Amino acid sequence: MSTLFADMKTGDWVAFAAAAFALIGVVWSNIVAQKALKLTSRHRLADFRKEWIESLRKDVADLLSQDTIMLNTFTQLNDLKTATKGADDPSLAQRLLSESVEVIKQREKAKADRLSSYSSILLKLNDEEAENGELIESLNSVLVANNMAESSKARTVVIVKARALFKREWIRLNSELKT
Repeated sequence: MSTLFADMKTGDWVAFAAAAFALIGVVWSNIVAQKALKLTSRHRLADFRKEWIESLRKDVADLLSQDTIMLNTFTQLNDLKTATKGADDPSLAQRLLSESVEVIKQREKAKADRLSSYSSILLKLNDEEAENGELIESLNSVLVANNMAESSKARTVVIVKARALFKREWIRLNSELKT
């Protein structure tokens, strides 16, 4: 092997050095490309996780909002029922009845939207994870609440559980970006 290099002329050394540097350049660019690909993949995954968190946050907020609308319609219907009983004027009674029908339509729409948000949440969560199961359980409590006090208590629990889940996921997202 030493005779191989001993017999090389200056031009051969230059060609050998150029080939060696080219090989080093190819290897180095491959290493850099692999790191860039890994970093890009990590950021893309983080973007998906962030979108998932925001989508889940919106679904939870929508469900709670629709639940509030539903509860308010019960109060409105009770008020309209009371006003209708005391209405001596048939045109007033008719107007109150029409308002009641509109409130019922509003309640039914809120009920359907609430169910849609709930279904979306269920599809986004893995109920085998303890915190996710706790959030789902608290959402179920909101859905079956029979009065304003029960619903208010259940919604507070949902907010606490959801915040804990969102915090956990943000921490997970940040740790993925750091590694």
